[in-house]
Amino acid sequence: MVLAFGNLKNSAQQFGVSWVESQKILVVRFGHDITADENWNKICNNFQRVLFTYEKRDMSIFGRANIVKVLVCSKLWYVSTIVDLPTGYLKRFNSSMFKFIWGTKKFEPVKRQILFHDRRYGGLSVVQFSFKFRSPWPSYFDIL
Repeated sequence: MVLAFGNLKNSAQQFGVSWVESQKILVVRFGHDITADENWNKICNNFQRVLFTYEKRDMSIFGRANIVKVLVCSKLWYVSTIVDLPTGYLKRFNSSMFKFIWGTKKFEPVKRQILFHDRRYGGLSVVQFSFKFRSPWPSYFDIL
């Protein structure tokens, strides 16, 4: 099976191969009519499921920050280097992440901006999604 792009997508008989409209490769769906929502909605649900799994455990704020960095965000980095992240999902990830870090508290006692700082400076070394997700794109365009 071959996923055809551009002018080749309408010439299946010419080459004698079977063409597909979309293909899933390592979690990411590629194709002509695939929207960002189709890729990111599944990732977002997985993100929420992992946070829910660890939500009721008795952990310190540092432990919760490590869960976010190691188990949750690592799944997002790969997809974000291939498919651009819509702003709506970025807001959902940030909101879910900080709700998880603060646990049952109704408010956030420390500004989010402080938590992005290194632990030496009073932060949790939490990765700032907006910078991390946008950073791979300029390097790819330099290559092209």
